[in-house]
Amino acid sequence: VSSLSAFRRLDEKEQEINIFLAMEHLCRRIGLGNQVELKPDGSQIKVRWDYADYQTPLGSPANGTPSDFSDDTFLKYRFINNALRFRIDSTLAGDVLSSDPEVVEGLFFVGTSNFELLDPNHVAIDLVAEIGDPARQKQIRSAVILQGRAQNG
Repeated sequence: VSSLSAFRRLDEKEQEINIFLAMEHLCRRIGLGNQVELKPDGSQIKVRWDYADYQTPLGSPANGTPSDFSDDTFLKYRFINNALRFRIDSTLAGDVLSSDPEVVEGLFFVGTSNFELLDPNHVAIDLVAEIGDPARQKQIRSAVILQGRAQNG
């Protein structure tokens, strides 16, 4: 009984760490974007990476080509069937599918998880996952400033 209890606590702690890893992943990658597009319900975000020079240091505005989408990369995230899935595309068109990979496998995100555009250069991320046995909800929230914000002006 003691071992089982310790195993459950360890499993719950691992799930908790995985939520923070998912948030770290999202913040780093969304933060490199120049523009974002959200589904109205906040379940999906599409991030435009427009960098003419991929050596642009973090923290400095991107010197991209705002009118030329042909050299861009689009990173897309979506909550589907209680999982956070992603894909990388060369066009804005198309959505993340349930067959795309998970950001962190095995996390069970509830319906209140979402993305929210606070203004053209700031994105709020809400991750709410069920962890533990019995299940309880763990929520973390963060806001990201787009590094390529000069392209939104």
